[in-house]
Amino acid sequence: MPASPERGTGRDRVVADRYAPEQLLGRGGMGTVWRARDQLLQRTVALKEIELPASLPEEERASQKARILREARSAARLSHPNAVTMFDVIEEEGRSYIVMELVDAEPLSEMIDRRGPLPPEEVARIGLGILGALEAAHAGGIVHRDVKPSNVMVADGVVKLADFGIATIKGDPKITKTGLILGSPSYMAPEQARSEPAVPATDLWGLGVTLYAAVEGTGPFERGEAIPTLTAILNAEPRPPQRAGALAGPILDLLTKDIDRRPSLAVVRRSLQDVAAGRSAGTTVRLDPGAPTEPAERPARGAMPSEPARRRTKPERPEDRRPARSAAWLVALGVLALLLVAALVVPRLIDDESPRAGGETGEQTDNEGRGSNDGDSRSGRGEDGGGAPEGWNTYAHPDTGYRIAYPDGWTIDPIDTRTDFVAPNGDYLRVDYTTSPGTTQQDHVEAWQAQSASFAEDHDDYREIRIDATTFRSWPGAEWEYAYQGRHAINLGFTVSESYGFALNYVTDESRWAGAQDTFETMKESFRAP
Repeated sequence: MPASPERGTGRDRVVADRYAPEQLLGRGGMGTVWRARDQLLQRTVALKEIELPASLPEEERASQKARILREARSAARLSHPNAVTMFDVIEEEGRSYIVMELVDAEPLSEMIDRRGPLPPEEVARIGLGILGALEAAHAGGIVHRDVKPSNVMVADGVVKLADFGIATIKGDPKITKTGLILGSPSYMAPEQARSEPAVPATDLWGLGVTLYAAVEGTGPFERGEAIPTLTAILNAEPRPPQRAGALAGPILDLLTKDIDRRPSLAVVRRSLQDVAAGRSAGTTVRLDPGAPTEPAERPARGAMPSEPARRRTKPERPEDRRPARSAAWLVALGVLALLLVAALVVPRLIDDESPRAGGETGEQTDNEGRGSNDGDSRSGRGEDGGGAPEGWNTYAHPDTGYRIAYPDGWTIDPIDTRTDFVAPNGDYLRVDYTTSPGTTQQDHVEAWQAQSASFAEDHDDYREIRIDATTFRSWPGAEWEYAYQGRHAINLGFTVSESYGFALNYVTDESRWAGAQDTFETMKESFRAP
């Protein structure tokens, strides 16, 4: 039975002497949607009345409404089979309306609620539909900026992306001047959480979160409330996918925090086509993601383990955390709780999260632990390390200049501060670095201890074998040996100068651990610092 008319919009009101609302379809943060009858063309349409939050000041309400209508008019130029068509934009008696194509289809959000996590191949096909709409939109200078499951309509294999009416024309933040969040925090990109303009790559982030939610049944950064969720988006890595299969690599690539490092539309299309066809996405090897998902409680981050997304797909991209302090402050505007987050949590996140190599913290202490000497006692900047043995190759990092040898037949995958050296059997060495390292053995020990404790909370099968202070050549550091999910690993973190700290994280199957030690020792001894 049709819902009762509300706020003067209903069967007793015909908008623009043409559109007669018939049934309430839904209500969200940006307005109310009605099934309506276009009396002129004798067709059924969706009529959306724009309703901004009452807590917005009148001046900002007027500004936001004008922007939405302006963008809706621009979005009406978009014509694509995977995009819900915009028909009309109306301003009448102080109310604003958008008239859209009515799609008789189930939102992806409801499909997930009804069926639970969806198969990766099906999700990839849905993703291709979303991608088609985004390709057409971006070509016309339109950025959706609110890609999420509730805006994706799916029926009989046809996918349509809805709500271009609140899209943006390559600009305008998603956080208002008063700090009010417009849209869905769980699907915000980091740049939106920093109140920066949305760009085409922002929609790729939304696509990644949508695909993750479809295949996993929940969001990668969802924390239950807006502030913890936004903090996770800014500072945490996505929860490692458990059900994504070959789709894990493409999803995690889309969830790269650095806008410039997100993949292109063409790359995403090829990856989704491969998964949809039952092929692996790409030819590189995805390693176990390199860090746990809850950063706020630990003193540092390093190249450390987490649940494997898929053992033979592409390695996860780490996020860029450099702007996190100012980003969280912008999110906090106008909200006391957010100010507390910015004042108490975010500075700690900055100090804790900036190290991407092992064991470094923002603290400096004179308390150096005592540990065994790992390696020789030679000093210097790494030039004393061995060169490449016969049958091996030498890799020189283009940004830092460090060098390390690796066996023939291994592949290299450099992403941001991490570089993965991957054996044909899936074993790998991950080299990570930070430009803000700790200075003592104790710094490294405490960092590994904190990360180990955090990791153990989320993994029943995790086993800490040892954490020992050590000296690698003349450099202070610590070793963390651990095992989980049939894998055995050692992570050597050390500081070579005030400018650089490194972690060498070697991971292998438990069955190959003993035999892999010579390989790790050779690679470790070949390391030459900048």
